[in-house]
Amino acid sequence: HERQHLLITQATDIKNREFKLNQITAKSYDVEININLASNSYDLKYFKEDNLYFGEEKRGFYSEGLKEILSYINEKDRDMVYSNISREVLDEHFKKFELNSISFRYRIGSDIKNSTWLESTVFFLTKNQRNIVSILTKNVTEDAESIREQNVMLQNALNAAKMADKSKTDLISTISHDIRTPMNAIMGFVKIALKNNPSQEIKDCLEKIED
Repeated sequence: HERQHLLITQATDIKNREFKLNQITAKSYDVEININLASNSYDLKYFKEDNLYFGEEKRGFYSEGLKEILSYINEKDRDMVYSNISREVLDEHFKKFELNSISFRYRIGSDIKNSTWLESTVFFLTKNQRNIVSILTKNVTEDAESIREQNVMLQNALNAAKMADKSKTDLISTISHDIRTPMNAIMGFVKIALKNNPSQEIKDCLEKIED
């Protein structure tokens, strides 16, 4: 009786933890894709109805569903996304026991300038001896825009530094030329003057100029 009571208590605790975890997940992410690699089946569901990034909620065979999901992704990022979540790649993770989660960012839609940035995190799970993959996705457009602005600022600062360095080099080159040319003339005049047997007083002055 005590063991049964303990098991019931543990089961209730597990359900409560799962419920809390689902609540946290729903708040943190916008969409979830669950894949059963054994049956090649998947289901796609949204936590928020106003963010239908990949069309309506759906389920079916993953090989077909992946094609539809990729059609919503910007062409420039499509190959990168495929290389992370293709059926072959997911199977390989389990074969090599590489089960740490992976994350990657990409754009959806065709408009590069006004793209929506998403971040997907892939989790690898084993449940009832079945290999399960869960892909959780959230909108990170604001983060991506912030990073883009920082990159623009850094690039502008780099360009400004290059221009300043070029200006400094040009200035030194100009000053060097403007000083060297008359200085050579002055030294030439000093040597000519010294050859003409000046008085001792003038000779001292010329030698100081020469020094």
